[in-house]
Amino acid sequence: MPSGGIGRRVFGAGLCGALAGAGRRAAAQARVPHVAFLWLGAAGSEGATLAGLRAGLRDAGYREGENIVIDEYYADGQEALLADRAAEVVAARPDVIVAPARQRGAALRG
Repeated sequence: MPSGGIGRRVFGAGLCGALAGAGRRAAAQARVPHVAFLWLGAAGSEGATLAGLRAGLRDAGYREGENIVIDEYYADGQEALLADRAAEVVAARPDVIVAPARQRGAALRG
C-alpha cells in the first residue's frame, strides 16, 4: 500500500458506514442505494481500486445488482472531461460518491 493510503478494510468500513444510512433511507423508500464511482482513466484502468470497493461492499453484505448499484463514470484519461463527468455524477444524485483523491483534485481544477 502506498504511503498515506488507506487499506481496503478501512475504506470499506467507512463506505459501509455511509451506506448504512443510505440503506435505511432506501428501505423506507423501497429503492436500492446507488454508489457513483468516478475515475480519471479509461474503463479497465482502475485496477484494484474498483475491485477493492466491490470486495469491501461484499464483505459488508452488499450484492451488486441485488441490494446496491454501482454506477461507473470514466474520463478516459482526459482531465478536461473529468469536470463534466463529476457534474454528471452529482446530477445523478447517488447516495454515495467514490472518487479517489487524484480524481477529486482534478475534477475541482476543471
